Amino acid sequence: MSESITQTPGAPGTQGNAVPTSATAADLTQTPAQAAASSLVTDLAADPAKPAVEISKTPEQLAQEAKDNAAKVVPEKYEIKFGDADADPAVVEAFTPIAKELGLTNEQAQKLASFHAEQTTALLGKQTQVQSEAWTNLQNQWRTDARADKEYGHLAGGKTFDENGAMIAKGLATFGTPELNKALIDSGMGNHPEIARYLFRVGKAVSEDTIRVGGNVGSGGAPIPAANRLFPTMKS
Repeated sequence: MSESITQTPGAPGTQGNAVPTSATAADLTQTPAQAAASSLVTDLAADPAKPAVEISKTPEQLAQEAKDNAAKVVPEKYEIKFGDADADPAVVEAFTPIAKELGLTNEQAQKLASFHAEQTTALLGKQTQVQSEAWTNLQNQWRTDARADKEYGHLAGGKTFDENGAMIAKGLATFGTPELNKALIDSGMGNHPEIARYLFRVGKAVSEDTIRVGGNVGSGGAPIPAANRLFPTMKS
């Protein structure tokens, strides 16, 4: 066992302080290598996450590190997609100065653009739904008003709406065309009460056989065709 060493006060190198009796001779005679090892252990104990010696990296690690660093770079030109399609070049060009000012990487810019596209699509979807519901409600209101019309609606003239509706159909068939019928259907205007009124009057006029009274006869006494009565400027 090592002997304990003590020094008296004032001994050289002690500045008047005694070495603790627990210190051994080995403690006082560390070699430089032992002192360095002790220092290394002390450093690691203070910060275990910080290695004292740089550890070499594999090629795969270096490649991944380079890829990660490249992804953090603000690009000269951004490549942004909306879904599977490239974004409008004009939009990307207008967006680029803003993205660069914010220091966005291409990945960050893409996330921002995708979020904007999703929100815009959702907003347009809601607007379309509102407009569609409003148009449907208007169509239903037109149908209700037409069925209640005093001239050609249900029980107008003592006839059901279907009976009066046959007169409306006759007016369209007489002077209309398949293209006009399609336009009325596609536009929804075929449900408008005033369109129905016009066609009802046309159908009613052409249903009259021969009218020879008042202004319904020509100068020679011949009846004026219904088409000419409805459209006075029409040439036969």
